[in-house]
Amino acid sequence: MKWCMLIPLIIVLSFVLLVACDNLEPPVLSVTPVDLSTVTSFNAFGLDMGPYGKNPWIQYWVNASDVQVRSGVNGYVENLFLHEDSPHYVISIRVSEPWVVSYTCVLNVTVTVGDWVYAGDVPGTVGIGNQIYLKVDNNFEGLAYCPFDYATESFINQHLAITSDWCLEETVGYFSNPNIFTVD
Repeated sequence: MKWCMLIPLIIVLSFVLLVACDNLEPPVLSVTPVDLSTVTSFNAFGLDMGPYGKNPWIQYWVNASDVQVRSGVNGYVENLFLHEDSPHYVISIRVSEPWVVSYTCVLNVTVTVGDWVYAGDVPGTVGIGNQIYLKVDNNFEGLAYCPFDYATESFINQHLAITSDWCLEETVGYFSNPNIFTVD
Protein backbone atom coordinates (compact mmCIF):
# COMPACT_ATOMS: atom_id res chain seq x y z
CA MET A 1 0.00 0.00 0.00
CA LYS A 2 1.36 3.36 -0.98
CA TRP A 3 1.65 6.18 1.54
CA CYS A 4 -0.39 8.50 -0.62
CA MET A 5 -3.37 6.13 -0.26
CA LEU A 6 -3.17 6.39 3.54
CA ILE A 7 -3.51 10.17 3.56
CA PRO A 8 -7.27 10.19 2.73
CA LEU A 9 -7.84 7.46 5.32
CA ILE A 10 -5.96 9.47 7.95
CA ILE A 11 -7.98 12.58 7.09
CA VAL A 12 -11.28 10.69 7.37
CA LEU A 13 -10.29 9.07 10.68
CA SER A 14 -9.15 12.43 12.06
CA PHE A 15 -12.50 13.96 11.14
CA VAL A 16 -14.41 11.07 12.77
CA LEU A 17 -12.37 11.46 15.96
CA LEU A 18 -12.87 15.22 15.98
CA VAL A 19 -16.66 14.83 15.61
CA ALA A 20 -16.77 12.09 18.27
CA CYS A 21 -14.84 14.29 20.71
CA ASP A 22 -17.29 17.14 20.13
CA ASN A 23 -20.08 14.82 21.29
CA LEU A 24 -18.36 14.26 24.65
CA GLU A 25 -18.86 17.79 25.96
CA PRO A 26 -20.11 17.74 29.58
CA PRO A 27 -23.21 19.64 30.63
CA VAL A 28 -23.12 23.22 31.87
CA LEU A 29 -25.89 23.81 34.41
CA SER A 30 -26.73 27.50 34.18
CA VAL A 31 -30.27 27.61 35.62
CA THR A 32 -31.34 26.19 39.00
CA PRO A 33 -33.97 23.42 38.77
CA VAL A 34 -36.42 25.49 40.84
CA ASP A 35 -36.55 29.03 42.15
CA LEU A 36 -34.31 28.57 45.20
CA SER A 37 -36.39 31.02 47.24
CA THR A 38 -39.06 28.27 47.33
CA VAL A 39 -36.72 25.59 48.78
CA THR A 40 -37.62 24.49 52.30
CA SER A 41 -35.22 21.53 52.64
CA PHE A 42 -32.97 19.25 50.61
CA ASN A 43 -30.95 16.04 50.51
CA ALA A 44 -27.34 16.71 49.59
CA PHE A 45 -25.55 14.93 46.76
CA GLY A 46 -23.39 12.19 48.30
CA LEU A 47 -25.42 11.98 51.53
CA ASP A 48 -24.88 8.59 53.18
CA MET A 49 -28.16 6.68 52.88
CA GLY A 50 -27.01 3.71 54.96
CA PRO A 51 -27.55 0.36 53.25
CA TYR A 52 -28.69 2.13 50.05
CA GLY A 53 -25.34 3.81 49.49
CA LYS A 54 -24.77 7.47 48.72
CA ASN A 55 -27.37 9.85 47.31
CA PRO A 56 -26.69 10.32 43.52
CA TRP A 57 -28.64 13.58 43.17
CA ILE A 58 -29.64 16.75 44.91
CA GLN A 59 -33.22 16.45 46.12
CA TYR A 60 -35.11 19.71 46.71
CA TRP A 61 -38.35 20.18 48.66
CA VAL A 62 -40.23 23.39 47.92
CA ASN A 63 -43.07 25.34 49.55
CA ALA A 64 -45.80 24.81 46.92
CA SER A 65 -47.03 22.20 44.45
CA ASP A 66 -47.10 24.61 41.51
CA VAL A 67 -43.38 25.47 41.57
CA GLN A 68 -41.97 25.17 38.06
CA VAL A 69 -39.13 22.79 37.26
CA ARG A 70 -36.58 24.48 34.99
CA SER A 71 -34.10 22.85 32.67
CA GLY A 72 -30.58 23.81 33.67
CA VAL A 73 -29.08 22.77 30.32
CA ASN A 74 -29.57 22.73 26.57
CA GLY A 75 -30.27 19.30 25.10
CA TYR A 76 -32.97 17.00 23.87
CA VAL A 77 -35.49 14.96 25.84
CA GLU A 78 -34.11 11.47 25.48
CA ASN A 79 -36.44 9.72 27.91
CA LEU A 80 -39.72 10.46 29.63
CA PHE A 81 -40.43 7.74 32.17
CA LEU A 82 -43.58 7.40 34.28
CA HIS A 83 -42.89 5.72 37.64
CA GLU A 84 -45.36 2.91 38.28
CA ASP A 85 -45.09 3.11 42.08
CA SER A 86 -46.17 6.76 42.17
CA PRO A 87 -47.53 8.95 39.40
CA HIS A 88 -44.56 11.15 38.57
CA TYR A 89 -42.11 11.39 35.70
CA VAL A 90 -38.37 11.24 35.18
CA ILE A 91 -37.26 13.57 32.39
CA SER A 92 -33.81 12.74 30.97
CA ILE A 93 -32.16 15.44 28.89
CA ARG A 94 -29.28 14.26 26.71
CA VAL A 95 -26.61 16.92 26.58
CA SER A 96 -24.03 14.85 24.68
CA GLU A 97 -22.54 11.37 24.70
CA PRO A 98 -22.32 10.27 27.51
CA TRP A 99 -23.89 13.09 29.55
CA VAL A 100 -27.51 13.11 30.74
CA VAL A 101 -29.16 15.53 33.17
CA SER A 102 -32.26 14.07 34.80
CA TYR A 103 -35.14 15.59 36.72
CA THR A 104 -37.11 13.07 38.79
CA CYS A 105 -40.50 13.57 40.42
CA VAL A 106 -41.96 15.88 37.76
CA LEU A 107 -45.69 16.46 37.21
CA ASN A 108 -47.64 18.46 34.61
CA VAL A 109 -45.06 17.53 31.97
CA THR A 110 -44.90 19.90 28.97
CA VAL A 111 -42.28 18.07 26.85
CA THR A 112 -42.17 14.87 24.82
CA VAL A 113 -39.33 12.57 23.79
CA GLY A 114 -37.24 14.22 21.09
CA ASP A 115 -38.09 17.81 22.08
CA TRP A 116 -35.16 20.22 22.24
CA VAL A 117 -35.02 22.17 25.50
CA TYR A 118 -32.95 25.17 26.46
CA ALA A 119 -31.68 26.23 29.87
CA GLY A 120 -34.60 27.96 31.58
CA ASP A 121 -37.36 26.07 29.73
CA VAL A 122 -40.07 24.62 32.00
CA PRO A 123 -40.66 20.89 31.38
CA GLY A 124 -43.16 20.58 34.26
CA THR A 125 -43.82 21.24 37.94
CA VAL A 126 -42.51 19.67 41.14
CA GLY A 127 -43.90 16.28 42.02
CA ILE A 128 -45.64 14.57 44.88
CA GLY A 129 -44.55 16.00 48.22
CA ASN A 130 -43.42 19.21 46.44
CA GLN A 131 -40.05 17.74 45.53
CA ILE A 132 -37.66 17.45 42.60
CA TYR A 133 -34.42 15.54 42.09
CA LEU A 134 -31.50 16.78 39.96
CA LYS A 135 -28.92 14.29 38.69
CA VAL A 136 -25.94 14.52 36.32
CA ASP A 137 -24.90 11.16 34.84
CA ASN A 138 -21.93 10.04 32.80
CA ASN A 139 -23.26 6.88 31.14
CA PHE A 140 -19.78 5.75 29.99
CA GLU A 141 -18.53 5.66 33.57
CA GLY A 142 -21.79 4.61 35.24
CA LEU A 143 -21.42 7.43 37.76
CA ALA A 144 -23.49 10.34 38.93
CA TYR A 145 -21.57 13.59 39.48
CA CYS A 146 -22.15 16.45 41.88
CA PRO A 147 -24.06 19.01 39.78
CA PHE A 148 -21.66 21.72 41.03
CA ASP A 149 -18.87 20.03 39.02
CA TYR A 150 -20.71 21.06 35.85
CA ALA A 151 -22.37 24.32 36.81
CA THR A 152 -21.81 27.99 36.16
CA GLU A 153 -20.56 30.27 38.91
CA SER A 154 -24.02 31.85 39.10
CA PHE A 155 -25.71 28.44 39.60
CA ILE A 156 -23.27 27.57 42.40
CA ASN A 157 -23.47 30.99 44.10
CA GLN A 158 -27.28 30.89 44.17
CA HIS A 159 -27.06 27.57 46.02
CA LEU A 160 -24.27 28.75 48.34
CA ALA A 161 -26.42 31.71 49.38
CA ILE A 162 -28.60 29.12 51.16
CA THR A 163 -25.95 26.70 52.50
CA SER A 164 -22.60 25.16 51.57
CA ASP A 165 -23.67 21.55 52.19
CA TRP A 166 -25.10 20.72 48.74
CA CYS A 167 -22.42 18.21 47.68
CA LEU A 168 -20.75 15.85 50.13
CA GLU A 169 -19.00 13.72 47.46
CA GLU A 170 -17.69 14.22 43.92
CA THR A 171 -19.25 11.05 42.40
CA VAL A 172 -21.53 8.23 43.58
CA GLY A 173 -23.55 5.23 42.33
CA TYR A 174 -27.26 4.87 43.34
CA PHE A 175 -29.43 5.12 46.49
CA SER A 176 -32.76 5.48 48.39
CA ASN A 177 -34.09 8.27 50.77
CA PRO A 178 -34.74 9.29 54.51
CA ASN A 179 -32.16 11.85 55.84
CA ILE A 180 -33.13 15.43 55.10
CA PHE A 181 -31.24 18.69 55.64
CA THR A 182 -33.52 21.57 56.54
CA VAL A 183 -32.82 25.01 55.10
CA ASP A 184 -32.62 27.64 57.84
